Amino acid sequence: MMKSGISFQMIDFFNRVWYNTDIEKLLVFLIKSLFTGDNMSFFITESQRKQRGGTCYFEFQKGQRRKKYKEVFWREDSLLLHMDIVDEVALYRIIPDFNYYGITIIDEEKWNIIQNNAKNESGKAAEVIDELRSWVEGNYKEYDYFVILGI
Repeated sequence: MMKSGISFQMIDFFNRVWYNTDIEKLLVFLIKSLFTGDNMSFFITESQRKQRGGTCYFEFQKGQRRKKYKEVFWREDSLLLHMDIVDEVALYRIIPDFNYYGITIIDEEKWNIIQNNAKNESGKAAEVIDELRSWVEGNYKEYDYFVILGI
């Protein structure tokens, strides 16, 4: 049987380790967010996907300079959205002509429709589209469209 002083010391030790670890993770997240602008809740980058593993992601790719889209997968400048989030927020209801298993090309006209549709959906669907907004706006400065590659 343990003496109560020892068990309190063990609890205190675990609490300090637990809380210090959380603080460290929080500080890393905050510093990374401040300096890299990486504060996304729903989307991840290709390098994050490689670290985590898995292929159940929809890939949001920037447009290309050629007229006909050439399929390329897992580009470093892509954003990725996990299949579970796509299903949960029912992106097929928000995105016109959404192709779950293929290519969906989004020009500025479709993007405006998507934003309007997201406003009429649940909170999380609107949050996902809102998180994508700055990436999309940056894309349209260089390209006429972006692409969503299905699973």
